[in-house]
Amino acid sequence: MAVEQGDSARLQHAGDTRPDAVRMAEEAMVEEHALSVRIAVAEDEPDIRRTFVRLLELLGHRVVFSVGNGAELLDQSLDDHVDVVFVDLDMPVMDGLAAAEEVEKKGIPVILISGHPDSESVVLDQEPVVARITKPASLETVQQAIMQAVEGRRLPPR
Repeated sequence: MAVEQGDSARLQHAGDTRPDAVRMAEEAMVEEHALSVRIAVAEDEPDIRRTFVRLLELLGHRVVFSVGNGAELLDQSLDDHVDVVFVDLDMPVMDGLAAAEEVEKKGIPVILISGHPDSESVVLDQEPVVARITKPASLETVQQAIMQAVEGRRLPPR
């Protein structure tokens, strides 16, 4: 979806009925000229996974694949095809931290996402993740985590 500069302002004035998150993502694409990053997503809730994939694409990134658990993530070919991996903390079959340990061995940065109340207790310095995002996440937080992962830096715990 191409959005020209100034389109977002015209859409707002024309009675735009799109969800705020979609409108904000398009505006972020225009304003920041986002670097396209190849991303894999592991999230067990199908609706959340589809929404998250769409938002990443609206931010200008390429979602290489999305799966429902950590085991499915590891079944995919990650080498040379993925720059960053998003994993949900609490998934069936293999949780996000277990998957992150294996992904990190391939040198791919992992961003942990979770709506679970215990996710704040995950100590980033002791886990193979570069950032932790709590659901619901803002587009700014997601984009910042991606840039931190690409740059190879760890975000401080929040």
